[in-house]
Amino acid sequence: MQAAEMEDVTVRIYVAHASNQGTKVDPKLNFVREELESIFNYSQYKLIQKTELTLAQNESKSFELTGGDRVFVRYLGIQGDRIHIRLHIKRGEELVLNTDFELVNGGQMIAGGPKYKEGVLILALHASY
Repeated sequence: MQAAEMEDVTVRIYVAHASNQGTKVDPKLNFVREELESIFNYSQYKLIQKTELTLAQNESKSFELTGGDRVFVRYLGIQGDRIHIRLHIKRGEELVLNTDFELVNGGQMIAGGPKYKEGVLILALHASY
């Protein structure tokens, strides 16, 4: 077991509303602008929510997503230099997103989320210990 496995992990979740109802990228999303524009086909991205969670190994926390869905984040542990995270989004009892991923310390990933208003929600997750 590595020492890092015993450390808490901080996960920051940035929630963007992506739509074609404009042509602007919120300056608060400049850190992921290139990825958003290369992965998704929307003309406008606006940061609408930011959440920070501190998790111990095997701990899960949740928060309400704009639009009423619930996001669950679980820190599964560290293998080598990779932080293992599980992400679920539930709408009532329905699981609308279920994914596990690995990030290097300080790394980030982007996940397309549920429909919202005239577009979709996109989650950018950053994890570090």
